[in-house]
Amino acid sequence: MEEWSTYAVANFIPFTAEVYLRLIERVNAAWWPLHLATTVIGIGALALA
Repeated sequence: MEEWSTYAVANFIPFTAEVYLRLIERVNAAWWPLHLATTVIGIGALALA
């Protein structure tokens, strides 16, 4: 069990920050109409309040 002490947190992260940010970018691109729809719904809710 002594070999576990040689690991750092970075050893358990399977991807870099660039890969993670690219994933977020692709998810946002796939769901972009939802952003527009929720903005319109929010403005409509504020107008009715």
